Amino acid sequence: MGKKIALKLTVLLLVIPALLITLLSGCADTQPTTVVPTTTASQQMPTTTQPTQPTTQPTQPTTQPTQPTTQPTQPTTQPTQPTQPPEPPNPVPEHLRDNYYLTYKDQGACDRMTGNIKVLVVFVNDSISRWNSEDMESAKVTFAEHEARMEKDAAKYGAEMDMTMEYLQATISVEFTFKDGKMTPAYLAMQKVGLADAFYDQDLLESQYNADSVPVLFVLNRDGRAYAVARDKNNNGMECAVIYGKDLSSVRHEICHIYGAEDFYFPDATVAAMNKYLPTSLMYNHYNDVDDLTAFLIGWVDTLSANARSFLEETNHLTRDEIEDARKDS
Repeated sequence: MGKKIALKLTVLLLVIPALLITLLSGCADTQPTTVVPTTTASQQMPTTTQPTQPTTQPTQPTTQPTQPTTQPTQPTTQPTQPTQPPEPPNPVPEHLRDNYYLTYKDQGACDRMTGNIKVLVVFVNDSISRWNSEDMESAKVTFAEHEARMEKDAAKYGAEMDMTMEYLQATISVEFTFKDGKMTPAYLAMQKVGLADAFYDQDLLESQYNADSVPVLFVLNRDGRAYAVARDKNNNGMECAVIYGKDLSSVRHEICHIYGAEDFYFPDATVAAMNKYLPTSLMYNHYNDVDDLTAFLIGWVDTLSANARSFLEETNHLTRDEIEDARKDS
């Protein structure tokens, strides 16, 4: 019995694997073979032909363009600089250039009476005399008349000039005088009107009043002989005139002095030449007009007229000492 059972088990152990093998083989035969296509019709994209790339790159030039072997020639000389216009010829003949009557031409701060001119008229009250409102207003009328007359004379010579008067008032405690060349009273008067610095540098007045020149007239309400202080190339300081209100006839005459004109009162040789060539000169008679030589000296004309030159010819022998001595004796 035990042997039979063992035999049956052995048979089963041999049969069962065989059956399993058969079954597995049969299953393999019955399964459909699945072939994965490399590309299905539904997946296939339309063929796009790419343009054929050139098999070779374009040939690069084997040599660079030839550079110029030499630099452009630089000019051997610098461009010519524009030349300054030559100075106008001197209108005064050489032998007349040292004539005394040309001494103050184009000198000082007030060198040419042209352009915008502001005349400072300072009415001074000092220890000797004072101004009242009535006298001052009367004086202003006279100054305005001189201003109009001067502009009329300028127009006659074709000069461009616009002159206006600026009126100020100063009170000082000392006598106003220029005795012995001392100008302290003038400085004090300028200090009182807030212009003390201009006493030493008159160009400051031009800046303050926006004018081409600013002559100063100190006017005293009493009798006296008017005089002017002009400057030559060797002097500095204010250019001014002192005028006495009891006789204002010399206003234009003194203004011309400030700009370089000279008196024709003395000596006799000067008076003779003046009567011959400049008989209606303001520098001899205060009521006359500006003459040809004075117009040249103050910058209204740039050439000498025949009469002005003849006057210089006949006075060319006079020296400064002769003229100053005659001035002192007058």
